[in-house]
Amino acid sequence: MNTGFIGLGSMGGMLVRALLGRGALAPENVWAANRSQSKLGIVVIPETVARPAIGLASGGPAMLAYVLQSVAEEAVRNKSELSPELARKLLRETAGATTRLLSEANMTTEEIIRRVAPPGGMTALAIETLSSFVPQARRTVFRATSERTNKAST
Repeated sequence: MNTGFIGLGSMGGMLVRALLGRGALAPENVWAANRSQSKLGIVVIPETVARPAIGLASGGPAMLAYVLQSVAEEAVRNKSELSPELARKLLRETAGATTRLLSEANMTTEEIIRRVAPPGGMTALAIETLSSFVPQARRTVFRATSERTNKAST
């Protein structure tokens, strides 16, 4: 089984070259989804999950940014006193804090939701509402991108 590397930045590239140079990895068993702008670090994946993993790693930041942008825009529409600039600043801070909880505190998304959305609260209501739309949207996105990939490979 081949091994893949997603999110290779310059440091990741140096690591892969070092592993190849030491013979720890054979060139024919390595592929890389290399995006120079990536700050994701390295995630080693089996070849069998390459397509969805690449979709998450390469499209994930844009999809998350789109959701954040949509939330900010709706908050501004809902409360005219909230400026777009303040909404974007709040979301940047929130996204940064969430990222730190995931990476530095090593929390799972489920743990974050449990801590931030106590039962009966407004955030729990928001999560409940989202849970009736997000799974269908997610399936639609992955189905559409999978179909395009399948068409391109035939």
